[in-house]
Amino acid sequence: MRSFIAIELEPVVKEHLAQVQKKSQQYCRRGTYTPEENFHITLHFLGEIEPHDVEYITEAMFEVGKRTRGFTLELGDLGFFPRGDSGVMWVGVKKNPALERLFFALEKSLGRQGFPRDKTGLTPHITLGREVEPQRNFADVQRGASTEKMELVVSKITLMESQRRGFKLMYKPIYTQPLKEFEKVVEQEVKVEDEASEVVVERKPFVKPKKQPYVPQGSKPYGKQGKSYGKPQRRQGEFHKQ
Repeated sequence: MRSFIAIELEPVVKEHLAQVQKKSQQYCRRGTYTPEENFHITLHFLGEIEPHDVEYITEAMFEVGKRTRGFTLELGDLGFFPRGDSGVMWVGVKKNPALERLFFALEKSLGRQGFPRDKTGLTPHITLGREVEPQRNFADVQRGASTEKMELVVSKITLMESQRRGFKLMYKPIYTQPLKEFEKVVEQEVKVEDEASEVVVERKPFVKPKKQPYVPQGSKPYGKQGKSYGKPQRRQGEFHKQ
């Protein structure tokens, strides 16, 4: 089965991307556009795997999840990978050290399980369409279908299977691994009265309380290439019903 590990997007982010996609079509002659439900960020492309590989992949994801704290990303601009007169249209994310750490930690953990590196490296983006041909040039599409500043919360990673049913491409979640809780500072209005009995509004940072992470029992899992590292650990993530 054809698989990859991805960052899933919240519904509000998908809705905004669908709006950007719709606007862009006004400036394009044609294109094969990604369904809204398929929007995601690919972290690691695995390609064709065997069913028994799933155990080793999920062990690698678990190892990363228990050590990596969740974080936020900022939506970037509309981009284009040209291929002749057409190309792949996508929306990027702003450079983020936390995302890079997650990528390399996952790559290292998968390597310990016997999986090769992703040759494409880290190029985080959300594909909006393939074989997209602008009416004039892509600069017109960028001006007409710009993105808004938006935050993406990364609190889990998901193993996905790519399935084709007829002409429709579907991404089916197999296993979801949560990341550690993270602190998110938000502005909270606190009303206080000063000595003159005037109401003053102070903006005070609110820090989300930490939760104690689940500590699994056992040692490192068996490697994909037959190398024994002890008994497999209990997973913290969740398998999806098939």
